[in-house]
Amino acid sequence: MTTHKKSKRLSIDISVIAVVFIALVVFYIAGRIHNEHEKNASNLAKTSINKQRYSINNPTSIWVVVNKQRPLSTIGFVPSTLITPSVSINRISNILPTSLQPIAAQAIDSMFMSAKTNNIYLALTSAYVPYTFQQGVYDGYLATQGQAAADANTIRPGYDESQVGLSADLAAANKKCVNQICFSTTPEGKWLIANAYKFGFTLRYPSGKQNITGFNYEPWHYRYVGIDLATQLNTNNQTLEQFFNLSPAPNYKE
Repeated sequence: MTTHKKSKRLSIDISVIAVVFIALVVFYIAGRIHNEHEKNASNLAKTSINKQRYSINNPTSIWVVVNKQRPLSTIGFVPSTLITPSVSINRISNILPTSLQPIAAQAIDSMFMSAKTNNIYLALTSAYVPYTFQQGVYDGYLATQGQAAADANTIRPGYDESQVGLSADLAAANKKCVNQICFSTTPEGKWLIANAYKFGFTLRYPSGKQNITGFNYEPWHYRYVGIDLATQLNTNNQTLEQFFNLSPAPNYKE
């Protein structure tokens, strides 16, 4: 082999080594940046939200907290605008509308579309619940079975967050386990648990937190609060009551 050929091969070998070295450095730096981004995102979820950004008392706020200790400040509140999402609907009542405030309806549309790309087919079963409907149902139980039964089987009028038009009861399009605990074991229920927060929804009544929220586990009931807060709640396994440092609400305020 001539000196020229040896020199040429050596030059090629050095070039290959240089390329490999540069590639390794790039991958290393990219990995560091990714890890740092994940770390920052985690820290952001824990510390960045201003708890005074929106009211938790005003029924027009996406952060309003309604529970057995916190009735709506305007008992007969009606949202100024309600629209029906462009999604599959499986009504559980022909009386109740399946409408939501626009910001929540648009988020539902986006979430259902994303689920569909993953072969998950969801349906909306109920959404906004008017005060007059709550009043009729509650009074019916009250008149026939007494207050204890009324409180156990329904929600006192003015104490139901569905009245603000930001909550949605969701189901599988195939109607399996509609409004049942077993919905959590379906592909649709599991997908929602893993992804709903990305669209601004939080599971409002999670398992094991009845003494905080006042309601049994409802794996079908989601509440729109915006992506930032939903991410925070998901990251830290919190309810709205826990995030805002509110008193637990296991029972009605007498």
